[in-house]
Amino acid sequence: MTNLVIHKKPAVTPEEIFAPVNPETIDEIISAYERDEEKLLRISRMIKDEGAAGLICNHMLQDIRASSVKFSSDEEAIRASLSAEYWGSLISKTDILDFMTQSARSEWQENIDKKNTPPFDRTQVISTLQHLTLQRSRFFAEMVDEVFKNLSCTHITNRPEGFSKRMIFMTYSYSSYDKWGAIATLRYIIAKLIGRDLKGQRHALNNVDTILPADGKWREFDAGTIKIRRYKKGTVHVEVHPDLAWRLNAILSTLYPNQIPASFKQQKPKMKEFVLTQKFLQPKTLDLLSSCRLLEPGGVYPHVKDGKKSFYPEKTNSYWVKTLYCENDKEAGDEARHILKSLGMKQEDTNGIVFYGEGCFSYNVKKALAEVVRLGVFPEQKSHQTYTTPEWVAKEMVEEACLSESDTVLEPSAWVGGVADLMQGKCKSLTCVEIAHIYAFVLKQKGHDVVHSDFLMWANKTPQRFDKVVMNPPYSKGRLSLHLKAAHSLLNEAGEIIALVPNTAEKVFTELGMTFKKVKTYVDVFEDAKVTVSLYHAYK
Repeated sequence: MTNLVIHKKPAVTPEEIFAPVNPETIDEIISAYERDEEKLLRISRMIKDEGAAGLICNHMLQDIRASSVKFSSDEEAIRASLSAEYWGSLISKTDILDFMTQSARSEWQENIDKKNTPPFDRTQVISTLQHLTLQRSRFFAEMVDEVFKNLSCTHITNRPEGFSKRMIFMTYSYSSYDKWGAIATLRYIIAKLIGRDLKGQRHALNNVDTILPADGKWREFDAGTIKIRRYKKGTVHVEVHPDLAWRLNAILSTLYPNQIPASFKQQKPKMKEFVLTQKFLQPKTLDLLSSCRLLEPGGVYPHVKDGKKSFYPEKTNSYWVKTLYCENDKEAGDEARHILKSLGMKQEDTNGIVFYGEGCFSYNVKKALAEVVRLGVFPEQKSHQTYTTPEWVAKEMVEEACLSESDTVLEPSAWVGGVADLMQGKCKSLTCVEIAHIYAFVLKQKGHDVVHSDFLMWANKTPQRFDKVVMNPPYSKGRLSLHLKAAHSLLNEAGEIIALVPNTAEKVFTELGMTFKKVKTYVDVFEDAKVTVSLYHAYK
């Protein structure tokens, strides 16, 4: 599985994820109940007077006959009905139901529907609410236990590894719906543990069975916190990331304290590494990306001319994304557009024609969008240092490289191929290295030879050597020096580095004993970052 690094620090204990109960909200609801109770009882006592019901129906309610309306004057029944309504309202304003098992939630709703709830007086409300909020840790543990029972053929008492071991189940049985529901609940539990804000759209997690093909290949979901593979015969395998498996086991151990050994409920020490953050996407953003429509290359469509719509059709040679409709959620729309742009969207095709829509792609972006939706996350720009290299700058880098048919070329941190696309077919071989899954996926879609790995780790292991390295590496936190030194270690004799880097790179080139020249300096060429960089050509 991938390194698990997300936008928000995971909670250490379940208690840290519980929302506080606002006393003012409780007081407001109790006061509203008392007002409504007084009104209803006053009306009930009035209706008891002979003929009152008929007068109300005949003169106060339109198109309703007295004979078709039944009024209850049973004060206990009135209180029971009103109490059930207010209990439902009160509990919905807390997160108590979020941590209950499905069976417990169903039982609670059944009591609401049957008006079988405690009296809604101040003493009873405060006492019940205190009891339920204190029980949330147990409710949460029971929900974790229910998920494990649904996904595992062996109970925890016979399976001390708990969530640390692969879970296998069949989905063609009568309980297949429960199994997929259990996976959705497991994703919800993990979302709670890592602080993911679903913005009230828990249902967005219940889509694995519709988007997971039955091809036996592992696919990661939710920033790599869980991976699943599905076979045609109906078997499904589930694995939880080790960084979360021990948390789930620690929660299970509150119910089965003597069953799970300490080694399965403690976090294993990790090597120090650079933090590359994955940002969880809003459910609405995922909906927008799922519904993106593409105009196919070769199609003839109306286009934009001089800022206005031209009805004279033009033929496009690119994939165009039609306009995203998100009138009620600007944040989700902006987030979706940022993702499209990060995946390589441009404003005009190679013929310089602009069509109506968000922008165009040189490749079919549909599979990449499906991959983003499946994972539910996207690389955070600052930590990954993914700042768009303008196409004109990329062309100058490739021109400076002066590639020949005999050159073996490496581009580390290739992103979505803005530079690699311009080198494709101009050399003997081109190897792209990319750490982010979605960007490596895009590079493969474009037909590049891709190594999906951390460049620094790969450089220490690979026996490959190259004639030229063309690179725009990350600059922050000392990574510039490390990437340049790693690139140098992969050069053949008389190898060359063509790099778009800050002037501090000169010190590194000198340390490596390389001769170099500064070709050109660029000021603020990156749209999302204010930095001065230069194009260097260094020789081993």
